[in-house]
Amino acid sequence: MKKSLLIVAFAASCILPAYSQKSSDEKAENKDKPVTITGCVEAGVVAGCLVLKDTKTQVLYDLKFDQTKAAVGDAITFDGTFHSGEVDICQQGKIVHVAKWTKLKMHCPMPEKGKAEQK
Repeated sequence: MKKSLLIVAFAASCILPAYSQKSSDEKAENKDKPVTITGCVEAGVVAGCLVLKDTKTQVLYDLKFDQTKAAVGDAITFDGTFHSGEVDICQQGKIVHVAKWTKLKMHCPMPEKGKAEQK
């Protein structure tokens, strides 16, 4: 009994480090991935949060501006860095750190809240 327990423990000590190394390699691959995205800036559900849905992929991003923030309703294109596994209070969309952005002459639809207030 002790011998089989020892064999199982030895096997686990050999396999688990290899598995966890692969997992951290995959995380490192996704971390700091540069991206270029275009869309309209919207207010997030949580106050102070800004989100943007990519016009090409329809993926929602939680915007973290390194410098000057874009305003709600601005159409922008930006270069940023996607951080896999990062969590913050906004909890809406994939977190992307916006390094450099440019305002575009593109029409952004009015948010649902604004449409309801006009009626």
